[in-house]
Amino acid sequence: MKAVRYDRPGGPDVLEYVDVPDPVAGPVDVVIDVGAAALNRLDIVQRNGWYALPGFTLPHIAGMDVAGVVSEVGAEVDGISVGDRVVVDPSLAGVDGRSRLAGRGDLYGELGVIGGNVDGGYAERCLVPASHVQPVPDSMSLEHAATFPTCFVTAAHALFDVGRLQAGETVL
Repeated sequence: MKAVRYDRPGGPDVLEYVDVPDPVAGPVDVVIDVGAAALNRLDIVQRNGWYALPGFTLPHIAGMDVAGVVSEVGAEVDGISVGDRVVVDPSLAGVDGRSRLAGRGDLYGELGVIGGNVDGGYAERCLVPASHVQPVPDSMSLEHAATFPTCFVTAAHALFDVGRLQAGETVL
């Protein structure tokens, strides 16, 4: 499959469009054909070498905010089928031990993050624990869905939880 990957820190010029092996689902995983991946601030910060999540290695395929269509389903997955439209929860907290992405803890410093320290969605296909995908309604585009995992949740947390924004107030 094709992926956008980098093997050294730098600006956009370090990004390379390369061939990489296709991901293979473990028993409780799915593989999605990526339909959309949003650009996240962490993608840029890590690529520039300004900061990296613990466990980050090069070469790296970024892309935390991913939506697509399920193309492969692990043998023990229930309730998800090939052809389902899904959005990815990139945090690998609580991953079943049978997943190919298992083996990381649930705390910062140990936590796996798809696109952060595990290959992400800047590729044709992406490996995800089945427990970490949610259905995308037919009425929503995959591009819109890809903005939810990190971009929307971070903004909502900042505005409503931290900033305590209330109905009728205006934010600039």
